[in-house]
Amino acid sequence: MTDLDMPPALRQALAHHQAGEHEQAEQGYLGVIEEQPDNLDALHLLSVLRLQEGRPEDALIYIERVIHIAPDAAEAFGNKGTALQAMERYGEAAFAFRTAIKHDPQAAHHHYNLGNTLRASDDKPSAVLAYRDALKCAPDLVQAHSNLATTLSELGLFDEAITHCQTALELDPKFADAYRNRGNAHFYNGESERAISDYSKAISLAPRYANAYGDR
Repeated sequence: MTDLDMPPALRQALAHHQAGEHEQAEQGYLGVIEEQPDNLDALHLLSVLRLQEGRPEDALIYIERVIHIAPDAAEAFGNKGTALQAMERYGEAAFAFRTAIKHDPQAAHHHYNLGNTLRASDDKPSAVLAYRDALKCAPDLVQAHSNLATTLSELGLFDEAITHCQTALELDPKFADAYRNRGNAHFYNGESERAISDYSKAISLAPRYANAYGDR
């Protein structure tokens, strides 16, 4: 449904949401849901709002309602994974992201989020595979290159990690995370001068980058 196709009350709630007026947006979404309990757009947008507010348990209630009404809604399963990951229920989150991928296998963000969940659960080899799948769908996904590089470094695959950091920096030369991650790969690969150079560049781009200061 486009914005123009939305009922006026829902369109107004969305406008509040986009303006950062969360309380008014929530009231608007709840009003639409009270009148139309199966309104997928209102349920979906309210769940997104609650995820943005750091309320994953509350978001999950509305996500499950969306899934009940539309069991093939890939984005709803992706949001479910995001909520469960925030609750540190990593196994369930991974299952939700895999279900999202089943319904929309070309959606890079579902593969990427699966990688993040697997890495958080310390399944680094599987995380690498998920990040690679994300990059097959979207080769210019900068954060996927960076997170893949971090995971490869953690597995001792420093040369490949450096390659992915370099790709990330070609896509976004001001991406401080990639400089830090490449610095870590250089450091653990015994290349201290290159590591210091990358840490310095990360700090110049993000002066308050405490992790880079610590590594340096």
